[in-house]
Amino acid sequence: MQKDSIAIPPDEEKEINSVQEGVDPNLIFNSIRHINARGYCIDMYTPVAGEWPEGETQFIGRHHMQAIVNDNAMTVPMNFDIEAETLSEAFEKFSESAGKELRRQNDERIQREKDVKTKLVVPKGRPNIPKRKGKSR
Repeated sequence: MQKDSIAIPPDEEKEINSVQEGVDPNLIFNSIRHINARGYCIDMYTPVAGEWPEGETQFIGRHHMQAIVNDNAMTVPMNFDIEAETLSEAFEKFSESAGKELRRQNDERIQREKDVKTKLVVPKGRPNIPKRKGKSR
């Protein structure tokens, strides 16, 4: 039985390959998702073969936060690194790491809003509105 495959356009294929530059092509790792009773989700990546950039297990926290945009509630995914040596330590540091990521994203949002405001041009003084001819009511 033949499996279906998805053709990747050449320009997108170049982009995918450029992202992978500098990464060991022989890199193989185990990825295991752990979820505790509080609903904290941590993906644990452990190298099996090849050269891992950090050389050790990495923990990625995953969480969803609720945001209101234009009076509409939406769920926004949030992924963040957790600096830990063991899985239990990663769960202990989950809230702290999520808080840091939330503050970082909030700071970026505030900076984007400031950038937009500095690009707005607000005319000073009274606008030049042509006068009507004839009687005004």
